[in-house]
Amino acid sequence: MKKLLTILCLVLLVSLSTEISFSQSNQEDCDLLCQLGQSQSNQPQPKETLSSEENALNNTQWKIVFSDFEIGVHQTTLKSDGTFKYTVVETLGPDKGSSYDKPGSTWMFIGTQFGMSFNNGYLRMKGTRSKNDYMEGTYESVMGDEGTWYGELID
Repeated sequence: MKKLLTILCLVLLVSLSTEISFSQSNQEDCDLLCQLGQSQSNQPQPKETLSSEENALNNTQWKIVFSDFEIGVHQTTLKSDGTFKYTVVETLGPDKGSSYDKPGSTWMFIGTQFGMSFNNGYLRMKGTRSKNDYMEGTYESVMGDEGTWYGELID
């Protein structure tokens, strides 16, 4: 009986420590992306007001290049309500020339941290803005696709 209790306690400890470790690593990623609306509802909402950092990026256009060329190169406009629109400029897929402007596609900028959520979180990007005209980071999709991206200010 004592052995069984010891084993149960060990299993509980391992389970608890794994959960704590998982939640701490997710907290770092979640700080920016959860504010995009990704925490519980998975439904990003346009914002009524922007931070001063976001105001500096308001209505700017960016050339965003993904490491996966099937996603390609997008010309993206960051809109004042916290959403964005984009046109697929280059791709290996059939979307070349297609433009998208969906309410479920949102962006956020805090300090030097930048985040975007495409189509209610289907594809999420996070990164840093290292210069006024350049930012870079990583992306992941709900399908498990991952990669890097960089953005250059166009206008």
